[in-house]
Amino acid sequence: MFSGLARTRFMSLFQECSEQSRYVTEDGYLCTIKMDVTPFEGVMSVRQVLNVMQLYLMNLEITLTEMPGDVTVRENDESAETTVLQHRLVTSEYDGVLVEKNAVLFLDTSGLDCGSVDEQHALITVDFVDRDDLYPYCPSQRLRKDATSVMKLLAHRRKRVGVGSTNKDGGLAGGKDELVVVLTRWFFVWVRWLEIAVSESSIRSIAADLTGGVNLTIKSMREGVYPTLPDEPCDNQSAKKQKAMSTHKTSCMRGRRRKKPTYYVRKDEMKALQLQIDVLQARLETLEEAKKLGISPSDLDDLNSPADTDIRDIVQSQQYSIASVQSALGGYLTTTDRLPHESTICLGKDRAERHATLLAMKDKTLVDSLRYLAERTRFLDPTVPHVESCRYMAPCGTFCYMNLDVTLFEGVKSVKQVYDALMFYFFNMEISISEIAGDLTIRENDGAWRDGVFECRTVSKMAHDVQVEMNLVNLSAFYDRHDEYGGGRPFGVIVGDYVDVDKLYPYSPTERVRYDVTGVLSITEEMRTTISDD
Repeated sequence: MFSGLARTRFMSLFQECSEQSRYVTEDGYLCTIKMDVTPFEGVMSVRQVLNVMQLYLMNLEITLTEMPGDVTVRENDESAETTVLQHRLVTSEYDGVLVEKNAVLFLDTSGLDCGSVDEQHALITVDFVDRDDLYPYCPSQRLRKDATSVMKLLAHRRKRVGVGSTNKDGGLAGGKDELVVVLTRWFFVWVRWLEIAVSESSIRSIAADLTGGVNLTIKSMREGVYPTLPDEPCDNQSAKKQKAMSTHKTSCMRGRRRKKPTYYVRKDEMKALQLQIDVLQARLETLEEAKKLGISPSDLDDLNSPADTDIRDIVQSQQYSIASVQSALGGYLTTTDRLPHESTICLGKDRAERHATLLAMKDKTLVDSLRYLAERTRFLDPTVPHVESCRYMAPCGTFCYMNLDVTLFEGVKSVKQVYDALMFYFFNMEISISEIAGDLTIRENDGAWRDGVFECRTVSKMAHDVQVEMNLVNLSAFYDRHDEYGGGRPFGVIVGDYVDVDKLYPYSPTERVRYDVTGVLSITEEMRTTISDD
């Protein structure tokens, strides 16, 4: 029914999830791809959620002005009583840079005519205007932001949450079915500038918030669907309830979950590998068909002419196969128990033994972490900025977030300079968090960074007086020359992993939210070709 189903084929419909990727094209333009799944519980129908969504979209310039604070004006005048709507918007963003958008919105509400509320669905697609003679682009004065998106609303039934035991759909068994309206969105947004000069600081600011308007949609819709939800606890009882709820969802990033049996882990891995085989097979078939038509592989991705219908169908089929694999990998990541380079860390009370324990695991942890990072970035260009992120809620209620990024430090003197700056940040983490995030953070332990080993035990005071505790072990090493991962040049690595059990600094699950982090940072020296101005 919907061509976008391939991207969400293996995703859980009732599990809130968000995936995002940011990168820079060869021409230097900023791009981002975002996919998210948002369930709306306790609603009456798809139409109820769609009405709120339409109100937001019809008044997009007002919402963009009120929420992020960037003045946005509409240059065209469209009737709200239509299934086709054009948005011709101009926004004043960072440093007064003007950004123009020209997109057409198509609304399909035929799925609302179903007899049963359980079968209702609606589809919204958005695509940018390539050329507009009535509202032409102004490349000499403005940046151009183009967007392509698919948004679908589907009604589903599941066991009512809050009764009985957890079932595989994320609801609780034993109760009556409840209606859940699921919003699934996929966006491709890119910003380009052809003639206007833009400062580096403005580019960085715009790049960091490419999907700001996209994120505002969910916030605005929640306010419309659930207008009575308070922003803050209104009394002590509700404050205690919120704190208890926050404490129940005890860990972030890599929370404690029920361990999945090895059989099912291997089964999931085999499924993911089989899907990769299917994609490669589809790619092979595409190349064979292209060869019959006299098309070289390098030309396959450059087919933009509507006349090349057969060729476009081949490429489109390949893209759908890749989207299906992306869905499978995304679904796998949200159910996996541990990352391959994670360690189980248990520390006693004796400080000498604690240090010896961490020192003993250092070398293997560094090797495993670097191997994981190398595989995870195998097909990425290390000289091009890139960001990928995935945010979701595990079935047990744990909030999780995964992030991969490639950041360039241009104009620095050496790898050691960047390595030392990172070491300074982690050694003074409580000061950095307090200054940058604004959350008061204190360190409960007292220790030095010795032999490339350092433990950081912090407690932060967040909004609504919620306390968040973190017990992080940092392992580090710097090499003047590293052949395997540094290409024979200087190389630095810092690995962070959380402590599972600490008898000297035990966790306080009844008073604090637990924040677990697993991460690896590598600092390398890369060479790239620069284009001369001559």
